[in-house]
Amino acid sequence: MKRILFFALMCVWAIGVAAQEEAGAFSVQPKGGLIISSLMDWNRVKAGYCFGAELEYRLTDGFSLALSALYSDQGGNDNSNGVKSTLDLDYLNVPLMANCYVVGGLALRVGVQVGVRLRSSFRMDGVKMNMDEFMALYYRETGVATSFRRAVFSVPVGISYEFHHFVLDLRYHFGVTSYINLDTPLRNNVFQMTLGYKLL
Repeated sequence: MKRILFFALMCVWAIGVAAQEEAGAFSVQPKGGLIISSLMDWNRVKAGYCFGAELEYRLTDGFSLALSALYSDQGGNDNSNGVKSTLDLDYLNVPLMANCYVVGGLALRVGVQVGVRLRSSFRMDGVKMNMDEFMALYYRETGVATSFRRAVFSVPVGISYEFHHFVLDLRYHFGVTSYINLDTPLRNNVFQMTLGYKLL
């Protein structure tokens, strides 16, 4: 039993040494994956996708900074009171992540992210309009002037694992900025799973 445990630990150590990068190393990582997003007070999630690339710089053997640009399909769904609503949001997300490599290719990640809206639409019972049209309709119906923000901020936290240059990355994005400037906030929380390939 002790020999088996020792052999397993040696294998983990060998993988860690093989995956370890030196301080000062740059890498580029194309990546893509799945997004599950939800909106505050909306009762259903929305499945989407993301793709882009990440540039990583090793400050030390165990710590790095990574800057990404990711096209992200997010939003939310709701069917309260028998009315089906969908908010479709396409964003260019730019996260800056701090990565702490705890052992081998296993890293804990935390950062900040700005998202710039590229496209947005709202669907209610099959009727679709862009968000500018919806905000104008909302003003005519309620008399409350509001707008849909172009840029929002979030805090991503997660974990990643690298094996033979393939990187599996799991993140959860906590929405900080509300999409609209009303008393009731509308924030997007996002779970993101990507698979990338690190080019050294």
